[in-house]
Amino acid sequence: MKKFLTVMLTLALLLGVSTALAAGKLQTSQEAVYVAEGYSNVYVYVYAEVTNAGDKNVQYSDGLFEVYDADGNVLESTTYLSCYPEYLAPGEVGYLYGYLSIKDTTDTSVAADYMLNVTGKGSNENPTHYLPAEAVYEKVETSYSSYDYVYSTVTNDLDSTVREYRTVIALYDAEGNLKFVDAHGEGTVGIPAGNKAEVSFSLSYNDAMEYLVENEGYNFADVRTLAYTEIEE
Repeated sequence: MKKFLTVMLTLALLLGVSTALAAGKLQTSQEAVYVAEGYSNVYVYVYAEVTNAGDKNVQYSDGLFEVYDADGNVLESTTYLSCYPEYLAPGEVGYLYGYLSIKDTTDTSVAADYMLNVTGKGSNENPTHYLPAEAVYEKVETSYSSYDYVYSTVTNDLDSTVREYRTVIALYDAEGNLKFVDAHGEGTVGIPAGNKAEVSFSLSYNDAMEYLVENEGYNFADVRTLAYTEIEE
């Protein structure tokens, strides 16, 4: 099991460079980055709020996450980042997360700095339909141990069964700092029209959550969730 040794929190207003086509403007509003020691490498995890700061619809197009050493040299980079939802109307907020590994070292101090870029492109369509959702945090006690979950209750407010939908959770501290993001894609169990489904997110045995528990506990002041499906015109 990996042990987190350090954490870097940086406002994306300083480091989150954004570009967009047309009048949609995709930018990160805040970020959380965690550095972890693996068995033979170092893992770096990134979580971010993503906002459409323009006046037109925007679609997430691409992202770049790079980690640097103390001399500014690139240690590793990745474009394999997930953004939910993919389409955002003006003023809407989504969430992005991803990770990369730095091979052949377990020294977390090699990761001295980072950069996160997100790129959006203008979209004439926005197929995102938000489903009403509410989240609660619960600790589940068993005879052997205790486990921590966030449960998101999703309501289908459409007039037909929803089978393809995604649920996202975001955890914040009392100062409003983003701490953690996770997402589940549902496709095997549908929600009939007018009905609800409960989606569970385990916070146990997660590397980033392991760091937060060791350093801050589960003292999250704000547990947010969103759920959505994409409706083709």
